[in-house]
Amino acid sequence: MDLKKSSEISTLAEVVRESLELRVPIDIVEAVNRLGGTVKEVETAPGEPEATVRRTGERFEITIKKNHLPARNRFSVAHELGHLFIHMGYLVNPDTWGHSSEYCDSVYHRFGFNIEEAEANLFAAAFLMPEEEFRRAANELRDKRNNPVKELANHFKTSASATLKRGQELGVFRVNANGFK
Repeated sequence: MDLKKSSEISTLAEVVRESLELRVPIDIVEAVNRLGGTVKEVETAPGEPEATVRRTGERFEITIKKNHLPARNRFSVAHELGHLFIHMGYLVNPDTWGHSSEYCDSVYHRFGFNIEEAEANLFAAAFLMPEEEFRRAANELRDKRNNPVKELANHFKTSASATLKRGQELGVFRVNANGFK
């Protein structure tokens, strides 16, 4: 994904989060509620999508797989919000929204194997782990010798892998003995 598109998605996530007056750690279900949507946990069979977002009239519903770790479900819901705004046009493109019905996600695409999944992942990361706060929290942990990735993940209530990826994308740290560059 090019730098301009990446910046636009990060800005969109920031604008949505700030307009909802949300603070870290983001209450993702409250975010969905404030946006006029609902979150529903469902049993899924192997091979079925792990998460989906669909239009319900002028509102939306996000379904997520039951019994995942809370950090995983939080990221999944934020990821679906990414699809909702970026690919379905909710609140940002009335024409696209008017022609949207459902956007299905797949565990096989979760890690960005296509551009739309990468865009939704970036939105989720920027929404749950705002850049300014991420940098501030990382700087506060810089001198600690224990696991800063785990501590940042606890702070944002995200998985260690999502937190590590966000830190790498922001150039805050890279993988080494201390976790920071």
